[in-house]
Amino acid sequence: MVVDRFAADHNGLIMTINPLTPHEVLKDYIQRGRIDEVSLVRHSIASDIADQFGGASYEEAGAIEISIKPKRRGFFDKDGIMEVLEGARDIKSLYDLHDFHYDTIKTKVVVDGVTRTFDIVQPKRFRASVNVTRDVSVGADGHPDYNSLVIVSDSVIRGMARKAGIVL
Repeated sequence: MVVDRFAADHNGLIMTINPLTPHEVLKDYIQRGRIDEVSLVRHSIASDIADQFGGASYEEAGAIEISIKPKRRGFFDKDGIMEVLEGARDIKSLYDLHDFHYDTIKTKVVVDGVTRTFDIVQPKRFRASVNVTRDVSVGADGHPDYNSLVIVSDSVIRGMARKAGIVL
């Protein structure tokens, strides 16, 4: 198991995987990275939209996603996002679409050649997703190789720890 291997490699330290991203890491990614896409997501289909598309006059399970992918780099307001992260600005003042109520704002940031995706709706509960598909080796059975997972997870943990000022 990855947790046991980590403890063995780091003098008995216990690794806990938590879905929260340290605030400083996220700020670093936004400052250094390039914001490529912002998607506003609603995790249901409102009754008026369901009626237009499916003939249903009630809220429908599903999702609506509006993605903004500008060709020009530097399109998105990084300073505004940083103000939201600091709690100095309300997210609704940054992204407000008339009559579209979203639950999530997925923000894709490219940092050091790697795309990171964050939800910035709840500044105190940042969740990051790190796609390691290209970095993990696949075994003959078609599943990720355990040792490869250990190496990649260790690298991700060390990178996040370094950016948060934690020495392992």
